[in-house]
Amino acid sequence: MKYLLFSLFVVFTTFLSTSFAQEWIEYYHDNEVIIEVAEWNRVDQKYGKDHQQIIFQYKNLTDHDVTISFTRELEYEEGGTATQEVIYFVHLAANEMKTYFDHPKDKAYYIFKKDNNGWINDKLIDFKIIDLLIE
Repeated sequence: MKYLLFSLFVVFTTFLSTSFAQEWIEYYHDNEVIIEVAEWNRVDQKYGKDHQQIIFQYKNLTDHDVTISFTRELEYEEGGTATQEVIYFVHLAANEMKTYFDHPKDKAYYIFKKDNNGWINDKLIDFKIIDLLIE
């Protein structure tokens, strides 16, 4: 019985580490915040979705609350370049870190990159965070 429980534990922790494993790359860094990005393959078996996304992680380096606001410029292979009209906000408490995995439905934490099923043909080839404000 101990062997079975240990085996299940190993399988479960291996699954978690591979499911949430990604390489964060620093996108922006100043004295107050760090913004990091990673590529993530989001699979939703219930709806048959298999999408690649750019996901975000925000870190507050200060001992006071900050609010990050920004818009994005997206460049797609077929659709060209467009500035999103939405202003995104991320509020961070002192020394707090927030990531896509805490807010998977909030678009401040991800950008659609590619549909691996081929249902959506256009693919993201570049993005920029613009009008970045830290208050």
